[in-house]
Amino acid sequence: MRDIKFRVWDKQNNLMDYELWGSCGYEDRCFMDIIGNDGYEVMQYTGLKDKNGKEIYEGDICKEVLTGEVKYYRNRFMIFSKESVWNVNEQCEVIGNIYENPELLTDK
Repeated sequence: MRDIKFRVWDKQNNLMDYELWGSCGYEDRCFMDIIGNDGYEVMQYTGLKDKNGKEIYEGDICKEVLTGEVKYYRNRFMIFSKESVWNVNEQCEVIGNIYENPELLTDK
C-alpha cells in the first residue's frame, strides 16, 4: 500500500507547500477548503521515488530518455511529453515542476 500524500501550489504566493497537510488530514475541513479553492492546485504523490530518492508528484517534470510532465490518467500516473506517454517509474529523474520550472517543457 502506498502513502497518500499531497502538495499544494499556492497561486497567490507562487509557493509549493508540502507542509500544509501536517495539520490537515484528507477528511478535515481545511483540506476540502483547498480542494474547492481556485487559488490552489493540489497534486498527489505517486507513491514512487525517482532514481535519486526524490518523491514524484503530479505536476513534476521528469526526465528519462525524454522529458515530460507527470499526470494522473486512467487510474495511473503517467509521464506525458510531446513525443510519447509512459508510466512513471523509478528510473526517471525529477528535474522540476510545471509551476516553478515551466521552461523545462518548452522547445529550445
